[in-house]
Amino acid sequence: MKIAAAIRYLSQNDDLSVITDLVHAAYASRAKADLKYWATHQSIQDTAKRFSIGQGFIAELDGRIVGTLTIRPPQADSVVPLYRDPTVWTLVQFGVLPELQGCSIGRQLHDAALEYAKKHGGKVIALDTAAPATELIEMYRKWGYSVVGECDWRPKTNYLSIIMSRLIVNQPHRDFPDHFETERLLIRTPRNGDGEVVFNGVSETISELRAWPASLPWAMNEPSIESSEAFCRAGHSAFLAHTDMPMLMFLKANGNFVGTIGLHKPDWVTPKFEIGYWCRHSYQGQGLITEAVKGIAQWSFSVLGARQLTCLTDTENTPSRRVLEKAGFSLEGNRTGQIAH
Repeated sequence: MKIAAAIRYLSQNDDLSVITDLVHAAYASRAKADLKYWATHQSIQDTAKRFSIGQGFIAELDGRIVGTLTIRPPQADSVVPLYRDPTVWTLVQFGVLPELQGCSIGRQLHDAALEYAKKHGGKVIALDTAAPATELIEMYRKWGYSVVGECDWRPKTNYLSIIMSRLIVNQPHRDFPDHFETERLLIRTPRNGDGEVVFNGVSETISELRAWPASLPWAMNEPSIESSEAFCRAGHSAFLAHTDMPMLMFLKANGNFVGTIGLHKPDWVTPKFEIGYWCRHSYQGQGLITEAVKGIAQWSFSVLGARQLTCLTDTENTPSRRVLEKAGFSLEGNRTGQIAH
């Protein structure tokens, strides 16, 4: 049964003790299942703090508060890489009174929060919930979410958390493959465990990569297996969430790692993307990057429905400019220290 609730912003006149009791009640069944959600035991001070770092929403029926939700803007200091993405907003402190669950009040709160994020520049909504809470995960799937990773808040909780996300804007190609092939290359999304091969490629090429700080600022950092593995894990989650699409290149003949390429800064409304790439030293001069750029451009047009692709190169990076020209790109203009194609 669907019940239409009045959805509004949190007010300074709202009684936080009432809202805290509501949240406890909403998560009581989780507590009985021995799932230590923060919402099962949070204090009034916790409720106030969680509201303070986002926009709170309230659902009312006949003047009675029956549901709440907080949506948080991008979190630059989050331990979850996806939550640090400047286009990603997250849902927290989401609950409806038990007797009204299943009456669409939660969905009304969710949709109001989604619209709020959209108006403030958000492109993706994300959340995390307990891995054992399969019915919640299934509900979010029905709302358009996909599982994009994991996070671990223990000992604050007592379970592994599943990260889920969905696009705010409509995207015609919601599901698409995580790889494609060219004549000589397999190009696929990064995976857990790819860090060592990426590190080896970066280390071999670091002096050349550091020659182009405007387009490759990450190369200024000291390479390590740990940082490369973090890149691969974050890249995999971002690909699934469609907030970024980094990919790795491998020779089909022997499986050797060649470099990275990707579609960045996605605008799913147009849709348009920005191409970025680098090739490890031992495979430069063989036409592999030109082949990869042509391949990812074709993939973006045919699979993602792209209408516009751009690429920025350092003004003096002549080899990169030649790659783009061979791949069919034309010069668009100059920006500070870079050339747009």
